[in-house]
Amino acid sequence: MTEVQITVSANAGICIQIDKHRIWVDALHEDKQPGFSAVKPELYQQILASEKFKAPDYICVTHCHSDHYSEAMLSQARKRWPNAQLCMPEKDPYKVTDGDLTLEFIRLPHEGAQYADVTHCGILIRAGEKHILIGGDCETASPALAQAVGEKEIDLAILNFPWVTLSKGRAFLSQSLRPKHILLCHLPFEEDDVNGFRASARRNANLLETDVRLLCEPLQTETVNI
Repeated sequence: MTEVQITVSANAGICIQIDKHRIWVDALHEDKQPGFSAVKPELYQQILASEKFKAPDYICVTHCHSDHYSEAMLSQARKRWPNAQLCMPEKDPYKVTDGDLTLEFIRLPHEGAQYADVTHCGILIRAGEKHILIGGDCETASPALAQAVGEKEIDLAILNFPWVTLSKGRAFLSQSLRPKHILLCHLPFEEDDVNGFRASARRNANLLETDVRLLCEPLQTETVNI
């Protein structure tokens, strides 16, 4: 078993601690979209002071939409932790390897036809024989994701909540991806949840016969053994 700790910043922003590695993904963004949350100044200071987010080895961005990425915040974080390796989305797939850890950046379609031209990447993390998938804002039930994963066993999938609230997402998870654990992200904090996304995600999570948890509170930490 390998212990993985996942800590939330806001929306799809997370820090992953696995073995000796600490990986940020879409952790810093300050542009608040209606019905969702952002890293407000107070939360930003808490993140910078948090042991969970301290000294990242990798700072990863799936795409540069403002609800996933703040250039100003990222610049400040990199000055604070200059040894962190920055991994930005690219048009072509690429890999970053560090001993038994590999980060594979996979070009995937962003949800919504209007974003077809957005450079957007999912991330497949391999730690030893274990695999963690981060979908970013990938199109729900995308054939491109199934092709990218291939025959790999996904021990943990970190996905936006529509993958569980939409029937096509649940079918894809059950029939194609079959992750052993699922963490749902891009959920608003309670005070921002004007559309009832949190309740919908909780309700539909019960329809899947696997471990499904919601990432929806600032600095919430979930521990998953994979």
